[in-house]
Amino acid sequence: MTFVHATLVALLAAASLAQEPRPVTDDERAHSVVEGSLRATMLWRSERGLDRSAVQLMEVLRAVDAAGAPRAATGRGDGEPLEFLLGQTPAQLGKQSGRKGAKVLWEADFRGTGSPACAIAPRLNDRVLFGTGLPPATRRVAALGAARRLAQEPTEEVPAWLVAGMASLRAQRGLEAIRHARALALEPWCSSGLVELGGRLAEVPEGERASELLRIASGPLPLEGLFDPLVPSRQSAADAARMMLALAHEAAAEGERGHGDLAASALDRLQGLRPRWVVEGGAVAGHPDGWMVTATQATDALVLEAAPEVSGPFRVEAAVVIFANDPKFAGQADIVLGDQGGDRLLLAVNTREGVYLFRRAAPGEPYETVTEVEKFRPPPFAEIPIVIDYDGEVLQVTVGEVKLAPVRLADRSLDGAAGFGAHAGSTVFVTRFKRSALR
Repeated sequence: MTFVHATLVALLAAASLAQEPRPVTDDERAHSVVEGSLRATMLWRSERGLDRSAVQLMEVLRAVDAAGAPRAATGRGDGEPLEFLLGQTPAQLGKQSGRKGAKVLWEADFRGTGSPACAIAPRLNDRVLFGTGLPPATRRVAALGAARRLAQEPTEEVPAWLVAGMASLRAQRGLEAIRHARALALEPWCSSGLVELGGRLAEVPEGERASELLRIASGPLPLEGLFDPLVPSRQSAADAARMMLALAHEAAAEGERGHGDLAASALDRLQGLRPRWVVEGGAVAGHPDGWMVTATQATDALVLEAAPEVSGPFRVEAAVVIFANDPKFAGQADIVLGDQGGDRLLLAVNTREGVYLFRRAAPGEPYETVTEVEKFRPPPFAEIPIVIDYDGEVLQVTVGEVKLAPVRLADRSLDGAAGFGAHAGSTVFVTRFKRSALR
């Protein structure tokens, strides 16, 4: 059974959850999945998708609800019901919200119901959504929105910035529980924020770092950016600081919860983490089958190693499954080799154009072709193995069973960051990515 067939079988099995019509919008196309006080509502019906997007949204809500307290209502009057609504596109969500002609990515209070709503982003053709499932940014926004709805009210001891950190931590744990995120230092959205936070703190004297961490965390809470499905590809330094303080608050004894104590503890914890990835663009998230990468039609999606551990000869072993977000266009997976401050070699695996190795001298410079195999068309929707060997001078790339011509690098080494991503308008599952020293 191929990767895609296995994914579709699992999604069809999940569609057997209890379902009932959603009356709130007076739109017969709206559809909900309900579990107790949790309600996941799609603002459209998809015959092709068998409404599986609502099922996947419910999976996120259920996981976030189980990841902490307070919980959603259980039918006994305790807690608050939790509903989240999903629009097919920003334009469609704008129309449903009563703002016809507006593109709405996030709605905190959908039509006065008190329920948050977001649009699927980036926009995916219904046929593609059938095969890929909800994109990472959409799951992240749903998790964050649900966690914020369930969050406690701020107090003097637990101010708004700490409540926000606790909610973000809860959202992360919910996604980890369903394998749509990895641990903080490994999940690209979180690790990017940790890298940025570490860089900000490194600019101040060591003795002032705990107070600086607290200052960063207690800054403004820009909810619009946090819940923009096109933005949450990477966490901010401020949200990373808030999450670290939330972790410290959990671990602290009752008498050790002064903000200064929490900041010192959070700083110690931060210094023990090794963030794995930095997001350059798009959305990349852990997935039960590896990693899921989605790029908008206008921008690429890419992650690079935060602190490359391999120098000299190496092997990269990868496997990708490629979708075009709109089947009228090609899909493309990208593998980066040895990025040195933007001087980059990039392997492009395109379902219509073939396989290319490009080089870019610096950020903003054009990519130039190093070698290509146009006669090979990598298949969409099927797993494509990739092996890249670099002996210190010569690069040998194999995609599927096709070998590119060896490339001798005379003017630079491939020391630097490796990574993976999706070209604009593509969704890529990276089912394997490993770089190891070549002996």
